Amino acid sequence: MVMNAKSAEGFGLPAFNFYSKIKGFFTEVEKVDKLAEHIGCDKEALTETLQNYNNLVQEYAAGNERKDSFGKTVFPVDFKLDETFYVATVTPAVHYTMED
Repeated sequence: MVMNAKSAEGFGLPAFNFYSKIKGFFTEVEKVDKLAEHIGCDKEALTETLQNYNNLVQEYAAGNERKDSFGKTVFPVDFKLDETFYVATVTPAVHYTMED
């Protein structure tokens, strides 16, 4: 999961700070080149991906519903290449309840 300050605000800063600062689930990296290095991908490919995502953000803001390659239709926050990114690895978890 990659977030920036704007998406952290949308998530809710108290919750984000809990998961980031107390639980330590997020790593803070500066700028897109460090983000690419951290997640192990090519900087140019990541830059292109973020630019494509930002194009979808503009479409969404204009009221045009478009889907990305994963079927996502909501794009609330754009990403700047020179900002701070917060990165977390998301893994599956099993949650269950016990009935009486």
